[in-house]
Amino acid sequence: MKAPKQTPVVASPEIASPVISSPEAEIEKKRIREALDRINILVLQLQGMCAVTFGDCGQSFRDLNDEIQDCFMWALSDKVDDLRAVVERFTYPDMKVAA
Repeated sequence: MKAPKQTPVVASPEIASPVISSPEAEIEKKRIREALDRINILVLQLQGMCAVTFGDCGQSFRDLNDEIQDCFMWALSDKVDDLRAVVERFTYPDMKVAA
C-alpha cells in the first residue's frame, strides 16, 4: 500500500513563489531556513533527552542523584525555552522576544 502523498508545509507564501529574486526575499528565505534548522536541532535534542526519562530507560534516570536529575531537567527546560523563542521569532519576526 502506498503512503498518502503529503503536501509540503510552506511557512511563508514568498517561499512558494517560483519567482523570488529580490535581496529582501533572499534574506527572508535564509532567515526561514536558519530558523527551521534551529527548530529541527532543538526538537532532535529534546527527543533524545526525553527518551531517557521514561519507560525502561527512565529507571536509570530516576536512579541518578537528585542534583543530577535537577540539572538534567533544567537543561531540558532551557531547550524548550530556546525552541519557544525560535518559533516565536519565526512566527512573529517584528516582535521582541526574550531569548
